Amino acid sequence: MQMISYAQNSEDVILRRVFEGKPKGFYVDVGAHHPSICSVTKHFYDQGWSGINIEPGTIFTELTQQRSKDINLPLAVSDQEGTTDFYEFTDMPGESSLNREVVDLANSKSPRKFQIRKVRTRPLHSIFAEYLPPNTEIDFMSVDVEKHELQVLRSNDWNRFRPRVILVEATLAYSNTLCHQQWEPILLNADYCFAFFDGINRFYVRAEDRSLLKHFEYPVNILDQFIPVEQYRLGQIIQQNYTDQQMTLQELSQVRGKYQITLSEKNNLDKEKENLQQLLNQSRVQIHEQSKKIESMQEILTTWLHFSSEQRAIILKKAYFLSPRWLKISFALGNKLKQLAKAIKKMIQLPKRAVKKIVKIAIGSNTQKTITDASAGNNDSSRRAA
Repeated sequence: MQMISYAQNSEDVILRRVFEGKPKGFYVDVGAHHPSICSVTKHFYDQGWSGINIEPGTIFTELTQQRSKDINLPLAVSDQEGTTDFYEFTDMPGESSLNREVVDLANSKSPRKFQIRKVRTRPLHSIFAEYLPPNTEIDFMSVDVEKHELQVLRSNDWNRFRPRVILVEATLAYSNTLCHQQWEPILLNADYCFAFFDGINRFYVRAEDRSLLKHFEYPVNILDQFIPVEQYRLGQIIQQNYTDQQMTLQELSQVRGKYQITLSEKNNLDKEKENLQQLLNQSRVQIHEQSKKIESMQEILTTWLHFSSEQRAIILKKAYFLSPRWLKISFALGNKLKQLAKAIKKMIQLPKRAVKKIVKIAIGSNTQKTITDASAGNNDSSRRAA
């Protein structure tokens, strides 16, 4: 499984190589700073390790919140127990120091805002005597105290408390200038062996664990199978953005599908509208034609009402039986009567029962009787002719 490196200079990668396969261990971080930013111990904490974090800065609250399994101490390590001034940068708290020279050097490069606070100091041997769990061996100790290394290393009882591996920041602030010459003799005299320099830190192994020196024979490389936390977080951001984009594309696809369905429905509605419009136009034409027919019938009816009952009877009689004499009568009655005759001729194509009913309504029962008699006489004539 690929390791996530949280340390500033991949120090945790080398330490993971040294303690490969150790499920649980114990560490000490002097100048712990943040629980995950530039942290040498974050990887090990996530793997189930625990330890002591010592941090005098106000960022200490972050440690208490995120490192509940650890022992977190809000103080500074020095060779004297008491209090001292702590110069804390507000913009870069990781560069804060007990040493005024570090502050002056930082300000000489660019003006920096800092605050001076009084913090408690304790020697390492005192802290270990009180807080180190019984029968617990310290696997590694990190010291990053911005030019206060001499006082820290001088404060330990090396015969009693012996971390297996020690790494100490060995360059002056903001430079590659080595500064280990002052404090390294303390470790060498305590029977520690120099193991490796990574460009910032010097690693030491106690004489009892000389076999661990082989892990420091080569620098951190791709074969250590790790990824810097910055790259990991960038990958997470890219992955999240990709996921968001895929979700957005999916939503757009759904919207497009809904739009296509809506467009199809609109086209169907347009076709239905077009069909309805055609039906409406046809209905208008039919209504117009029927209106003309009604107007024509009204005109004929008006003419019809001007005839007497006898004239109506004669007209209906002649029209009903379609006798040849009907034409002579129609000529005698004039043009309007011709139109009336044609209309009645169309009307008499109806069944006889319907015609009788119409005649009954139009000219009364007497006239209908006359037509019925005429119909009977015509039938007799037809039989005689036959």
